[in-house]
Amino acid sequence: MRIVDKHLPLKRVKARKTDVPYMTGEWKEAIRKKRKYAKKFGQSKTKENMELMKKWRNNATRLRRKAIKNYWNAICKDMDNNPRKFYNTFTRFLRTKPKKDKSIIYLNIQGVTHQDQSLVAQEFTNYFCSIADRIGGIDVCGLTEDNTKVSRTS
Repeated sequence: MRIVDKHLPLKRVKARKTDVPYMTGEWKEAIRKKRKYAKKFGQSKTKENMELMKKWRNNATRLRRKAIKNYWNAICKDMDNNPRKFYNTFTRFLRTKPKKDKSIIYLNIQGVTHQDQSLVAQEFTNYFCSIADRIGGIDVCGLTEDNTKVSRTS
């Protein structure tokens, strides 16, 4: 062991991704304290540690919401001058990842299992389009406005 290692031990640092554009210094400090007290509570589950953990968790959440609100207000105010920035900011919150699960539906039609998705879709369409055909009897399809028994009151 070298003397430098003994007197200046290496410090482990967790590298994180770049901050979101609405990150503030106050919010970042609250996140650090939240992590500190969560770790402390994990080591020693006392009531005092739990209260500190909850306090900083709630504070970090409050500051996050405040930072997002201020960021959105600033972007919206500048929308006329820079519509592209508004659009790029807004779409990031709306985008969803494309679904990778391309499930195949197997359908048993009269004892034969089919996996052709166009045939399966056609069978579902036929079923759901005709499911209510016989509600009210077979005469319901031939009813007109004149021969219905529903009376209208004003």
